[in-house]
Amino acid sequence: MAEGAAPGGGGRSDAEAGPDPLTTLLAELGPALAAQMQRAGLAALAAPPGEQPQDALWRIASAQGTAWSAALRAASARAARSAPGAAALARFLDPAQWLLGGDGAPEPALDRLVAPATDPELARGPEAAALRAALARHRALVGAAYLDMMAAVARRLAETDRPDFGQAQALWIEAAGRTLDRLHASEGFLASQARVAAAAVALRRAERAAEDARRRERGEPTRADVDALAETVATLRRELRALRRDMARGDGAGPESGRAPDAPGRG
Repeated sequence: MAEGAAPGGGGRSDAEAGPDPLTTLLAELGPALAAQMQRAGLAALAAPPGEQPQDALWRIASAQGTAWSAALRAASARAARSAPGAAALARFLDPAQWLLGGDGAPEPALDRLVAPATDPELARGPEAAALRAALARHRALVGAAYLDMMAAVARRLAETDRPDFGQAQALWIEAAGRTLDRLHASEGFLASQARVAAAAVALRRAERAAEDARRRERGEPTRADVDALAETVATLRRELRALRRDMARGDGAGPESGRAPDAPGRG
């Protein structure tokens, strides 16, 4: 008796019970994704007042990635099995993963580097404005590549007769990988990434200078003072370890400490 069949043979086999929910979803992805791409274009025309085109592009790409990741998670949860390679596919569906050129999850240090200023005065300053502008241009560059990739996948899925999840997953990962490789190797991406990094470093330096000024006003040591003290302590520890090694050899720490002892019986 097939697994899941009721006693007496009234049950249905897995094959008769209906298609895998993931396969059903993928059969609808091509037309649905094409329709979503069209809606995204209309949304760009109906952007909120004051929104720049490059900001609208990133907003649309981010919303699209979030929507499709949620749809795939929901389909996987409904299925009797979890989708193979779901983590890799979810990463490719997240345009934020494309921003800094890495293959894995974003590094926390990089996230902190490009974080907006927390100081209200600095947030209104030129360094913060330069970082926002550099990030907006960079996100627009990445968002355009992401939307091009999704459009290519939509066309391929629309041409495929009821693709199963494995086929669609392979297509999606192949298209995303090819787009990522081309994007991250392009001169435009590398130059844009360098501008973001330079603007972020300038903002972090401004934050440190402002914090040091506040500490000096309160009579507290600055970050530079603390760093210098830490370096001095580390140097003293190294010298102390070297002195202990010299003393352990039995000759003290004098200039002759490296001389080998005389052989027994020799004057």
